[in-house]
Amino acid sequence: MIYTLVRKNDKGVIDAIVSFTSISSMDESWNSTVTSQPIEFGFNVTDNINIENPTYDITGTISSYSLFRGDKEIVWDGEDFANKTESNPKYHIDVREQMIRVFSQRKTLTLIESSVMSDNVNDKGYVDELKSGYFKEIENCVITSLSFSYPENSMGAINVNMKLQKLTIANTVIAELEEGEKRALLRPLAANYEPFSSSRKEEAGDIDPTTGLPEESTTESVQGNYEEMKKKESDKIGLTDTKSQQAARAIADEYQKQTKKLATIMQVGDGWVAIEGKDQTNPKVIRMSGGSE
Repeated sequence: MIYTLVRKNDKGVIDAIVSFTSISSMDESWNSTVTSQPIEFGFNVTDNINIENPTYDITGTISSYSLFRGDKEIVWDGEDFANKTESNPKYHIDVREQMIRVFSQRKTLTLIESSVMSDNVNDKGYVDELKSGYFKEIENCVITSLSFSYPENSMGAINVNMKLQKLTIANTVIAELEEGEKRALLRPLAANYEPFSSSRKEEAGDIDPTTGLPEESTTESVQGNYEEMKKKESDKIGLTDTKSQQAARAIADEYQKQTKKLATIMQVGDGWVAIEGKDQTNPKVIRMSGGSE
């Protein structure tokens, strides 16, 4: 198999390609971790198994000469090995430096496994030809380990040992809820609504700096217990019961305590009455309350 590293920039354009001249080994590893705690019978076992990202360990050779490219092929001329054309004898050094830069920049790569080699000098054409036969693209990989060694009694080649790990990339999608999934909008407060505040006036800057006392124009801060606060807010937004309504509710409450029967109140003219049950079409009046407030 042919293994090639391809890196693209932020615009999706290929800016680095490393293809091994030969591969001596390629190890692909998949691992998972399993909880050591007991799993209760009937629970989903898969929730307790964590699949780790796969790793790839590649050992290969990068050479300034190649049997796959005519411009880098070496032949025996009867006396020595020689190139058919003028090629770069330091190509393997350039590739080594390129791999170190890719590793140092910590960007993701694509590892392409293919059965077809290419001699196309155009980057995009090179990758397209790699995909003309069997191929497998492993995207979002990072180099986690990189080492080089020089073969004994050889020139123009470097051995490379490289480890890669695939990252899991999550995509975020923003979608609007359907009409039936939306919550009802909150009712807006009345225009004259003012929240109760027990803040001290020095926080608002109303203390006379010379005397340390509140200024004459300063309104005394309002403080009170819960019932006073509740009444204040009810008055502002129009929720205060009339005296007639309060009296009818008191009668209904007392009736329920004594008889254990349901009692409610209903409005009659300007006043309120306590009735037995909830039937307001034929109400059974317990006691008529007074007039309106």
